[in-house]
Amino acid sequence: MGGEPCIEYTQNPGLKLPQIFSGRLPYEEILTDELFLQRVVEQDVRPARPACLPEKHIVWKTIQECWAPNRKKRLTASRAEDHLNLVLETEGAGTST
Repeated sequence: MGGEPCIEYTQNPGLKLPQIFSGRLPYEEILTDELFLQRVVEQDVRPARPACLPEKHIVWKTIQECWAPNRKKRLTASRAEDHLNLVLETEGAGTST
């Protein structure tokens, strides 16, 4: 993962995080690689926000930054990890984000 943009689909935190928070696979209705590429790459379809994440929650913002339309502005996996560590530090200390 390292410094590569996290939109690299196989290890994309923008795909993994919604799955963790919703318990469902993102795009589970897409049955073929061809359809996945069409919907995600060509039509710019993105994972839905898990109901348990408020719109302004840092985890949802992190997911959105992983899917930034401009590939150069997308979070790297290491930056996404930094965001998640911040969540653990702040929410673990009993403060809300």
